[in-house]
Amino acid sequence: MRIAKPLFLLPLALVARVALADDPSPEPTDPAVTPATEPEVTPASARRALTPADPPLVPAEDPDFLNAPKTPPEPPPTPAPPVEVVTAKPAPAPKLPAVRLGLGPHFLSRDFGWTSLGKSPFPDYSMPSAFAMAVAAEWYPGAHATQGGIADLGLFADTIFGLGIATEGFGTQWGTHAQRIRTGLRYRFATSDVEVGLHGGLVLQSWDIDATSIDGVARPKLPNVDLGAVRAGVDVRLTAGPLVFSGAASGYAAVSLGELASDRYFPQAGGGGFDLGAAIIFPFAEQFELKADVDYTRTFIGLNGPTTSPVSDAFDSTFTAGLFLACRI
Repeated sequence: MRIAKPLFLLPLALVARVALADDPSPEPTDPAVTPATEPEVTPASARRALTPADPPLVPAEDPDFLNAPKTPPEPPPTPAPPVEVVTAKPAPAPKLPAVRLGLGPHFLSRDFGWTSLGKSPFPDYSMPSAFAMAVAAEWYPGAHATQGGIADLGLFADTIFGLGIATEGFGTQWGTHAQRIRTGLRYRFATSDVEVGLHGGLVLQSWDIDATSIDGVARPKLPNVDLGAVRAGVDVRLTAGPLVFSGAASGYAAVSLGELASDRYFPQAGGGGFDLGAAIIFPFAEQFELKADVDYTRTFIGLNGPTTSPVSDAFDSTFTAGLFLACRI
């Protein structure tokens, strides 16, 4: 049996169908079964192109940034080398020469006098200046093979002798011979700038006047003095820049006095004295040196004569100055 629907309900049915079609509400699902959610894909038509306002993907100043080679990592820092501790060692002693040999022109003067209680029967003697030659040598045998110790023990000798000396007086001249010799042993102690020496030995010094003058006149009552003595002393050499300064001091005790201590004059005479020396040395050409030196010697003589003697003592002094040209080996 067909039931007819009223026509006025038709518009209401159409509106209800359209509303159901546009309803976004999801259909009821079973809570026990949840379908997997697929990722949402943005349609190509919905993608937006980049605009200048967007930040660049690569730096604007380096368009080849993506193609630039990768910078290798910096190597690790090299460890510092171990510090080596060096102990300072003292400077080695300088190499000292085995031989010193020099000679040169000198001048010498002499004064001889008496200490008298009254008028002396003996004349004084004075020679202001005379020409002489000097020679000096040192030799250290062990220094040819080694240094230090026994190598610093050596021999020395020096001499000075007058040339063409004459003693004038009473209107005439007497030939005069003057010479001094020093010899002995020397031991040296040296550092880089200082050399100290200890020396000991003998000194021989003679002043002899001929018995007669060139005119045949007899010599005045003036005894010859031939000194022989034992001598010891110290010397030093100091290097200061290009120059070397040296000094020496010695004392001696007379062993003989020659004619002065003879029976004719004062057989009981004795004495002693000292000598002082100084020099400036200029080394050059590695093995040579030029030396300017002065030397003063003073001898004190006790005559020990009889109580009636008019003289009690005597003195004899000499002074020398000159140049040496020396060689060091």
